[in-house]
Amino acid sequence: MKDRNNLTGDKPSEAHDTGPATDAGRGGPPGGDADREVPGGEDSPDATRPRLVDLVEEVRAESTTSGYDEATWQEFAAKHGTTADGLSRQLIVVRHPAYYVLVDGDYKAPIKQQELDLSLPRDLARAPVEWTVETKDGRRRKNTREMLLDYGVVTRNVIADLTISSGFYDPGTETFFEAVCQQRKVEPRFHPEIDQWLKLLGGPDAEKLQDWIATFDRLDRQTCALYLSGKKGAGKTMLATGLARYWSEAGPTELGRILDGFNADLARCPLVFADEHLPRRTPGQVTSAVLRQLVASETRTLSRKFLPNCDLRGAIRLILCANNDRMLALGNEDLSEDDLDAIAGRFLHIHVSDAPAKYLANIGGRSATDGWVSRDMILAHAFWLKENREVVPGDRFLVEGHATRMHRSLAMQPRASALALEWIARYLDGVDPDVARADIIRIGDGEILVNGPGMGDHWRKYIKSEFPPTTTMLGRALGNLAKGTSTKRENGAGNSAARNRNRRFHRINPELVFQWAEQNQVGDVDAMRKMINAPYDPYEWSPPGGRPPDASLLSTQEVEPDLDAIPGSEAVPGYEH
Repeated sequence: MKDRNNLTGDKPSEAHDTGPATDAGRGGPPGGDADREVPGGEDSPDATRPRLVDLVEEVRAESTTSGYDEATWQEFAAKHGTTADGLSRQLIVVRHPAYYVLVDGDYKAPIKQQELDLSLPRDLARAPVEWTVETKDGRRRKNTREMLLDYGVVTRNVIADLTISSGFYDPGTETFFEAVCQQRKVEPRFHPEIDQWLKLLGGPDAEKLQDWIATFDRLDRQTCALYLSGKKGAGKTMLATGLARYWSEAGPTELGRILDGFNADLARCPLVFADEHLPRRTPGQVTSAVLRQLVASETRTLSRKFLPNCDLRGAIRLILCANNDRMLALGNEDLSEDDLDAIAGRFLHIHVSDAPAKYLANIGGRSATDGWVSRDMILAHAFWLKENREVVPGDRFLVEGHATRMHRSLAMQPRASALALEWIARYLDGVDPDVARADIIRIGDGEILVNGPGMGDHWRKYIKSEFPPTTTMLGRALGNLAKGTSTKRENGAGNSAARNRNRRFHRINPELVFQWAEQNQVGDVDAMRKMINAPYDPYEWSPPGGRPPDASLLSTQEVEPDLDAIPGSEAVPGYEH
């Protein structure tokens, strides 16, 4: 084999022939006209280095294939929405420094120009191209630049697309659509052992888990992230690895490789995976907003080394696996109820029990599951689910998550929010009459209403270890813990001065209080529930004389008014009462 360096040293021909093609030099089977001796020889400038045609001849000599027949080329042209001649003029799509070459009817992954010199003899060996050009000194072989002039087209825009299986050039918009993440052909097949394992893995959410798997390849629609938490041995990582093989036998894309800088791995495999922890970003931690955007976006920028940035269309698939449910504990991140609702919809959290690990151990452990990944058994079962399950898409995502204890625990992460929940839980565990009479917290009718400044004024009643947060911080914390309408303005009741003021209250989500109390073993959660669900009594903690007479008594007997309690009812001389 000849030395293949310095293939583009030729200067372009001064007499580059753009006229009708001749049979001499046209692509075809080895031994045809393309292999005839051409002018040049030992004394020509081209003889001092390898020529492009030398490589073509070597490739053909080593190959048993011939050029495409006319019917095949017409089929390729129809696939690309053009004519046979039109396809011949776009064999190479150029978006410098990227070059896309058409091989066997599909465009290959982009390469650089120096790679193009070596690639063309192999890639276009069967294409209907002419490798020689007529000059004033006779015919000679074309160099790479001349091949680009004859068979290349410049695109002004490139869009990488996860949802298409074959790239194409649109001359109307001068846009090249690059097919990334090539899909492997999979024969659907039901595997009873995998079916049982998935049902145990999903537990109460087994139906949602199977819906997620049945639609994992639908990259034209977003779907929620899958978060599996539980002890080792349940096969959580095995699931991610098995599904990723649809795009790449090298496994899923690591989350850390796409968050900062280059994210070229998405063009290899759009199934993104994180195990045990979330990677750190520059300059700080991953936030829930970053992950939510990753899951919800259908378009992002694809950044690859040595290639121009372009749009990447299509949704990704994200799987998170951990031994606990704290993987999304993202530090002191303020999360409102709307944020928590968004997280709940975008993350299907499944707490994995011991059942799938025991099942895998009972059927033989690793020896029994050895081929589940390597022989694409998980993947085949996934496509069986795709063919046999009817998945009803959610409002926004194909499969949507729902609120769990894990999602609610995220609201407790900020320090001010955790302290506010502690204050409320300790109040419910032991009501202080002075705090109750101050009318800064109202309990009943299934609601917890809290006034922020009032909580700050009475902070030390229940939180003695830390100073109260500022009014702004406390208000934001209570707002994040609020349920439904974040605030509620109400007039008081009774004759307490505090109850007669028009006040704004935060309507706190009771479930957050119950979960905090249970996790931290404060009070009796059942007693707290009864207290909150009881009818609201605005006079329960009123001072003596503040409660009005019983309404039932007013309907059956006369009530003598207490004139001494009525302002202006002092005794008047000469008047007996």
